[in-house]
Amino acid sequence: MLRNYSGFLTIRVLELKTCILIDDDLVKDFLKSSCPLLEDLSLVNCMTSTITVFCISCPKLKNLRIDNQKVLDCKELGDDIDMCDNLEIFCPKLVFLELSGHVAYNFLFENLVSLKKAEIHPEFKLQRELPSESMDTIVCALFYEISNVELLSTSLFYDHKCINLEDLPKSLPNLKTLEITTIADAFNMDVLIQILTRSPNLESLHLIIEKDPPCSSSLTEASSLDFWEMECPFDYIFERLKMVKMTCISGVPHEMGFIKFLLGSSPILETMSISPSGNITDGRSTFSIELPRLRRASPKAEIIFVQK
Repeated sequence: MLRNYSGFLTIRVLELKTCILIDDDLVKDFLKSSCPLLEDLSLVNCMTSTITVFCISCPKLKNLRIDNQKVLDCKELGDDIDMCDNLEIFCPKLVFLELSGHVAYNFLFENLVSLKKAEIHPEFKLQRELPSESMDTIVCALFYEISNVELLSTSLFYDHKCINLEDLPKSLPNLKTLEITTIADAFNMDVLIQILTRSPNLESLHLIIEKDPPCSSSLTEASSLDFWEMECPFDYIFERLKMVKMTCISGVPHEMGFIKFLLGSSPILETMSISPSGNITDGRSTFSIELPRLRRASPKAEIIFVQK
């Protein structure tokens, strides 16, 4: 356990693995005044449950990685493993951010004006249920404070009660590469399309369909197929989108609606690569036959089926 320190005034790279961070003042000071030149920080499977506000405020930090995907398997940390209430990040020179696994219940990002690449895949299944209001806060904090990123990888598993689409930022002007893991229901498809249509310079999209999402029972309430006829903005044009990769596609109506939307709205699309889910093995399935018949805005668009 990290209990005492004397400061590291010249350290530039720091990695902590399987640690218990136990004191608010110690941790806050350690990540601020004690490492003034720190540029690269990695926290792997570190428990922060005793910390109310876990603040990372490093003026020169460029790379931040918090990976708690396997924290529940760390026997060294004991049986009472949980997350901190709030994670706050204030790093004006941060270029790369990764948050994955059981990190925190609430997030506050500020002054991340230099951020170029973000990989954010939090998990919340621990000691308590995450309120819908917290999810709304997380979503808004995420997209507003990283609105300048060029590459974003994240997960979308939202209930219509958890997020107000009007709270999303009006534009993600620098986003060029987007990787999204989500489910194929109307509301999550709507959130995804809202993000895409606010990304005018998007060049590459990777969509991963999760077949067994968290809280799946609450995510099917808004699954009306009327969405594609009534609300989908088929007149939108993706002026820079060239590559689309779709993984675990099974050909359900919402997936087909999304594919139809992309093909019809991407005039310079070059490749759409589709990896079917395990339940589609027949190359002559209705799914594989129907796709090539869809209208394509780009005469060069090629649909490639990738069989596992």
